Amino acid sequence: MASLPNKRHTFVIGTDGRVLSVITSEASMTKHGDEALKALTAGL
Repeated sequence: MASLPNKRHTFVIGTDGRVLSVITSEASMTKHGDEALKALTAGL
């Protein structure tokens, strides 16, 4: 049985409870950390 690619979703939630960003990627695991960090620093 062939394995299916992982579908990753990272949700960045602000201190007020709002969703600041949703990051999706099947190929790049490092994209999630980089994009989440960008969203957090932009939201400050």
